[in-house]
Amino acid sequence: MDAFDDKLAACRPRLVAFARRRLPHSEREWGSDYVQDALVEAHHRADLVRLLTPAQTYAWLRDVLIRKMDNGYRARRQAKRDCCRECAIDDLPADVLADDAASPVAAAARHEQCERIDAALSGITDDQRLAIALHFFADWTLEEIAHQLGIARPSALGLIRRGLGQLARGGVLSPKDLA
Repeated sequence: MDAFDDKLAACRPRLVAFARRRLPHSEREWGSDYVQDALVEAHHRADLVRLLTPAQTYAWLRDVLIRKMDNGYRARRQAKRDCCRECAIDDLPADVLADDAASPVAAAARHEQCERIDAALSGITDDQRLAIALHFFADWTLEEIAHQLGIARPSALGLIRRGLGQLARGGVLSPKDLA
């Protein structure tokens, strides 16, 4: 192990702790993967990282880690959204169709609900949509949402309440639909 690897190894425990604090409960199992991805990127950019002090290295790795976590969350959210948009009853495997809970009627109802939710969420502000999605779909706490958006906890709650109110006033969606 050379000085470069020692510098990265010294940052790893702090990065893992940072990822655990920043990620919501439902995402915590991804924390070590994100840290590993950040360390791999450091190896790819070794020429730059070798010039940094240990404090600068940690700061650089933390920024890379934040980007990796945000991109990973967005990718999983998009995959979930794509799944709802592209689901077709004909594509369901036979063992799923045999289950009463996953009948073609239930699958069609879920697909229709996903389309209604997607259409309704496009009618509110980006911050409201993000706060609602993080709270209801990713199970983030208000503190985590506030930290992510860079606002106070009461402001995060206000975004969620105003967004839900707007959705309910439009008659398209109720808070029950998000549960």
